Amino acid sequence: MDKFEMDDVPSSSSSSSSSTTSSSYPAKNNIRNTFITTIKSPFTRFLNFISILHYYFKRQLINLIFLFKRLDLRKKIFSITLFFIFLTISLFSIHPNRDNIIEDAKFNYYSILNNLNKLEFKKDYPNVDLTNVMKFKKFTTLPISNDITDKKLYAKYNVTGYVSNLDFNSVYNEYLKDNKNNGIKKNPNVEKGDFISEYDYHVGYENLVNCDSLKYTNHFEINNNSKILQDDLLNLRRNLLKKSIPYSKAIKSKDEDRWSEEDIINKRWFRFGGSAVWLEDQQCYVVYTRIIYSQRGERSYPKVSMLRGQAFDKDWNEIIGKKIPYNDVLIPNDMNQQINNLRKEFGEIDCNSIKNKIAYDKCQAENTNNEIKIQERINAVLEKYYITYPTIFNIPADLNGDVKGQEDPRVILKQNSININLKQTDEPLVFFNQLDDVEGKRRMFAFWPHRKYDTLLKFKAKNFSLKKTEKNWTPFFSNNDLTADIKISRGFIHFIYNFLPIEIIKCNLDDGLCELVFKASTLDLPKDAKYDGMRGGTQFVKLPSELPALKNKQIWVGFPKLHAKNCGCGTHFYRPMLSVLVESEGVYHQELIVPVLDFDFEVISWDLKGKYCQNNNIMSPNSIAFWDILGQDPKTKEFEDYMTITVSEADRLTRTITLKGLLNFILGIYSQKSINEDFTVNDQSKFIVSKTLKCVVNHAKDQCKAYGKTHPEPKQK
Repeated sequence: MDKFEMDDVPSSSSSSSSSTTSSSYPAKNNIRNTFITTIKSPFTRFLNFISILHYYFKRQLINLIFLFKRLDLRKKIFSITLFFIFLTISLFSIHPNRDNIIEDAKFNYYSILNNLNKLEFKKDYPNVDLTNVMKFKKFTTLPISNDITDKKLYAKYNVTGYVSNLDFNSVYNEYLKDNKNNGIKKNPNVEKGDFISEYDYHVGYENLVNCDSLKYTNHFEINNNSKILQDDLLNLRRNLLKKSIPYSKAIKSKDEDRWSEEDIINKRWFRFGGSAVWLEDQQCYVVYTRIIYSQRGERSYPKVSMLRGQAFDKDWNEIIGKKIPYNDVLIPNDMNQQINNLRKEFGEIDCNSIKNKIAYDKCQAENTNNEIKIQERINAVLEKYYITYPTIFNIPADLNGDVKGQEDPRVILKQNSININLKQTDEPLVFFNQLDDVEGKRRMFAFWPHRKYDTLLKFKAKNFSLKKTEKNWTPFFSNNDLTADIKISRGFIHFIYNFLPIEIIKCNLDDGLCELVFKASTLDLPKDAKYDGMRGGTQFVKLPSELPALKNKQIWVGFPKLHAKNCGCGTHFYRPMLSVLVESEGVYHQELIVPVLDFDFEVISWDLKGKYCQNNNIMSPNSIAFWDILGQDPKTKEFEDYMTITVSEADRLTRTITLKGLLNFILGIYSQKSINEDFTVNDQSKFIVSKTLKCVVNHAKDQCKAYGKTHPEPKQK
């Protein structure tokens, strides 16, 4: 068979650069004649054709490179740009998901545009237009079910809160209108927008501003389809006893040897409130709960507390065996193939090659008999790479004695972290308090459940003194806290250390060192302007990311916990509160406080026998599991936003509650109330904080007393 050689193609050398293009190619007739004379078979024809094309394009490329070298820098850049645009369009035109890519590009474009155009003033929020962003937003990765968006399931819920930082000028103007016949003259400073001092008018903030002027009443909606989260404590105990960890020994007692498993669970095991967040990349909720084992049989006096982790789908069905890769462990790219290899190594037989039916059935039966042992061995290997839910976390702790282990777990989501596998992920970070082995005092800790190494961190004080018992720290992330975990540092986190008056600490997530960055003494408050009944509840989160940011300001929303004593409903009355936290140039203040929320639920009594006030009447907020915007009315500018929170009742059960329109409720304070753009620390600050505090405390006591009257404890017969 004759073979067409590239050397057979005639070529002519050029004598000058001007004749390069015209003389460097073979004549068309020569190519055609040579091509025809070398045909011996279809296959040879194909090879010859490819060879000619290769030669032709090679010559063309050489000429293009020659021409490119002669261009100036500007034309070179322009040519390269055109080439890549052409290449991108060509590749994009044949991409199977080009429609989805277009939608994503539009959403990202409008989102970036929104965030670049920062708002000047808080009062501009109610007028923000997100209709372009919402048109192209995808909801497939969000935990949105039919139950969440079903309008029939929602009921209106009226809420009263109290704002702070009220614009005194507007209050004073109202005062002048109401007293225009009393001979009070208007000060010209009002026209200039200057703050009016109480010394100038013989009346001031503390005299003119009352609870009615601070009161803010509005509504959002509550989904009636609340879910109560379940757990199998019997199976939990069985699995824990199989493990060789300290917690396995701590849950044993000799007097239980003759008890049934059911009796042990019913009498000595308790489950407190769960804290949850949605992991978009894993398409599941992760929930962290305090599990108690009490030899006394009292949930208020545990022998040991343990951190329990569970995974749930978007409808709150538990996912048994959910595996999530550790963020600090390299995962093989061919993990599925590696697992198949393990199965063969551990004794699984490939029955597909067996043609005899009897032998095939025997092979399958043998595999079935060995499956449990094989899977257990595989799981033992996979534990190096994945955390598997549900689980009890083996957190280091001294378990000798009573009241040991982890208490009051709270979770916050660190978004857009980069793990060791260079993948973007959302990472949960859990906080709890436990008795420290070294100090012998109760301290706060951070725990990374999705890490294999360096998972526990104890927080320490830098420029302030820790109390003997530390608990109820409220976490939130500030703009400069988040760093990519591929770097050396894990970044920082902020906590609300105290609510009334507000105190903020900033903690390093590498060494646990905490610094007090906003002190209560800054405001120089009187002693009666302090209240310890407002405590940590959920984490605080920023407004949904689609909203444009404020210039030089940050806003967070969270649900603290009200703890009122002997107020008319049992001895201890716990309820969720709502707080809007604002920061500007290092100054923090609470712009809005809602004293009491019960979401129209009657709370289970402490003895679990009814819904009346007895001893402790507890509804505690545990977490904001999810919050996002699904739409916006183009006319009214009202948002269709949904937030799912978890709350616990009687320290026994955890329920989810979905709220609709909470964003409108929060932003409504800027359209309905005259609030100063900045909270300025000055002589009037103490009056501002004190006034709001008194209104909040009195309202909370009134609500407690009213609930006690409608839910009295049954009289003993």
